[in-house]
Amino acid sequence: MWTQLFQEYWLPFLLVATGVGTLAGGLYLRFRTAASRNWPSVRGTVVVNRVRAEVHPREQGGPPLTRYYPEVEYEYTVAGRSYRSKRIRFGGLPFVYSTDRAEIEAWFTAHYPEGSEVEVYYNPLRPEEAVLEPGSSPAATLLLVVGTIMLLGGILLALRR
Repeated sequence: MWTQLFQEYWLPFLLVATGVGTLAGGLYLRFRTAASRNWPSVRGTVVVNRVRAEVHPREQGGPPLTRYYPEVEYEYTVAGRSYRSKRIRFGGLPFVYSTDRAEIEAWFTAHYPEGSEVEVYYNPLRPEEAVLEPGSSPAATLLLVVGTIMLLGGILLALRR
């Protein structure tokens, strides 16, 4: 009996389970971004600003793909204790996987030059958790939309059987 149920409903179950997990991730990220809007802030200093290259071979051959990842690290002090963080905002940046090194370097040099002062927003309950850009994240919205589509798709598929 269980084998027959599994064979008939494995895809709807997979869609529902994945949809619930994706929705949970999106809600968590949305909660974190919303909370960061109300965090206190202190002045900090950018101590590292570089772009790291990673070469990824292509599966079907051809030239490898080089992706560039920004790395920004900053120091700040809360209640006499120093901290370092690398998080710019929750959910990452829209062009983190860019193949255009010049685009990333230009943006980061303009926004977070090494040695510059920045406003650091920190979690008052866990000061080691901080961001430079509090607030919403496109990644949270994407996770919520994809999770909802998967969840509803799984439910509709199960009801049609």
